[in-house]
Amino acid sequence: MKYIINNILIILFLFFYNISYAENGIAYINMEEIMNKSKAGQSITKELEKEQKKNASEFNDIEKELKKSEDEIIAQKNVLSKEDYEKKVNDLRKRINEYSANRKKKLETFNSKKIKATNELLNKIRPILADYSIKNSLSIILEQKNIILGKKDLDITNNILEIVNKTFTKIELN
Repeated sequence: MKYIINNILIILFLFFYNISYAENGIAYINMEEIMNKSKAGQSITKELEKEQKKNASEFNDIEKELKKSEDEIIAQKNVLSKEDYEKKVNDLRKRINEYSANRKKKLETFNSKKIKATNELLNKIRPILADYSIKNSLSIILEQKNIILGKKDLDITNNILEIVNKTFTKIELN
């Protein structure tokens, strides 16, 4: 009988020990907030917005020029010979195709820069998370968007945000 009671006590002790250990080893983080509110994330956003505005302005200027050329060709339709009219229309089409290709290339370059900068920021945050998990005995850090319900005291977003802001403030776009 004494042997059975000892076994039951040992099993209960291990059961409660595992539950308390699990509660202390889990935390969650809002990576979107880190990406948007950190100084480095905000610097990425500002630089990308500036480049996007520059590209949009450039695209608008070219579109206005092409529209003006189109209007001029339409106005001259009755005055020009058929060959001259077709030559100007073909030239305009060629310029429009070049513009479209250039615009597509710039948009791809912009998206590539955005992805590269985001990945660079994430790569700089990962070691911070690893170090934080070691110092605070965390076995798992989950992303907040994957959690349905969790205690607010398990959220480490603000702590990581402070560390990230102290560690680095800017990510360079190439």
